Amino acid sequence: MEEQVGYAAAESEQDILERQLQDFWGFDEVKRFMLPDGIQYIEHRVLSEGDRAKYQKATSRDIAMSRTTGEAKFKADPAEDRHALIKTAVCGWKMYKRDASGKFVEINYIDKVRSGKTPFEEWLLSANPRLVEDLERDIRKANPWLLGDMSVEDIDREMENLADMRKLAEEREAGKLSSDGR
Repeated sequence: MEEQVGYAAAESEQDILERQLQDFWGFDEVKRFMLPDGIQYIEHRVLSEGDRAKYQKATSRDIAMSRTTGEAKFKADPAEDRHALIKTAVCGWKMYKRDASGKFVEINYIDKVRSGKTPFEEWLLSANPRLVEDLERDIRKANPWLLGDMSVEDIDREMENLADMRKLAEEREAGKLSSDGR
């Protein structure tokens, strides 16, 4: 009687290990946040544990406790927290800026400029806040553990911002409709 050798039996132990094992020694998953023109973009990574520790260290706050009243106080700076998150996550971009002659030139992500900051840091300080908020939201979506950092107050503030944005959009659209005569 002829013995049949099955697929699993024909595989070496190394083949089986290669098929079943996964590499948990870091990862490099990069997301692309497209800017409204559909050409320029900012790349950010899904944060590793090291990135997470860097961000949390940059945003940790000391708590001051009053012995007499029992009150605890700490300083929260949402702008500093937002910038720390963005600087930790962003890893590249394709961005253009007009030069003195009015021609668009590509801006390198990491070159230092006269201020001692990178072009990205300069952009972050001068960018439209709406773009920065959208970038932050995209980074948070890519890193679900960050949503745990949002307090109820943060979520309420986000909901208020969205309600305000909806109201402005409704007013803008109502204005367009009446000015177009439609």
